[in-house]
Amino acid sequence: MKIKLFITTNIVNTRNVHFSFVAEKLIGNNTSDMDFSMLQNFTSKKLKKTGNFNLKLMSVGEVCSQLKHLNINKSAGLDGISPKFLKLSAEIISPSLTFVINKSITSNRFPQKLKLAKVTAIHKGGPRDIPSNYRPISILNTISKIFERHVCTQLYEFLNNTKLLHIAQSGFRQGHSCQTALTKLIDEWLKYLDNGEIVGTVFFF
Repeated sequence: MKIKLFITTNIVNTRNVHFSFVAEKLIGNNTSDMDFSMLQNFTSKKLKKTGNFNLKLMSVGEVCSQLKHLNINKSAGLDGISPKFLKLSAEIISPSLTFVINKSITSNRFPQKLKLAKVTAIHKGGPRDIPSNYRPISILNTISKIFERHVCTQLYEFLNNTKLLHIAQSGFRQGHSCQTALTKLIDEWLKYLDNGEIVGTVFFF
């Protein structure tokens, strides 16, 4: 039996390089030849009726409410500020935090330090010396989550109101899941079969 010994620093550096280049590999796929005209026409027609998306500012009450509803069992990010501390000090820090968030919105700049995350590598299976056998779990600073939740709520509402999300879109939507997607798919198949039509499926692996 062969025993491989690794220096902790080398292991961390190897995984760091692997995780860092995952996104670059995806971006490296050439999309310049793809035709987005249909998508552009679709969105432009929708936006003509409703107008463009504008991110609203946060109120002190909204920030304070989000702080008070934080899950204190979650881990702290790189800043070391725990959700429990933010929750307990919500009424004191919410005015200052509101100013920072709104300043970011009006200046169109997201604080650089809030982009940083603490990454933990979780072993998925297979040989432990292969970086691709690990899944990265990113723990963001709690303050950045408050900002992101505010943006997500408004953007999701805008996409729903303008019907920019397709009715069949099930991923990452409230009230939708793999189960609802399969239920709709099977329902469509049964309708075609009841009408005497043939249903064909193609699976990609």
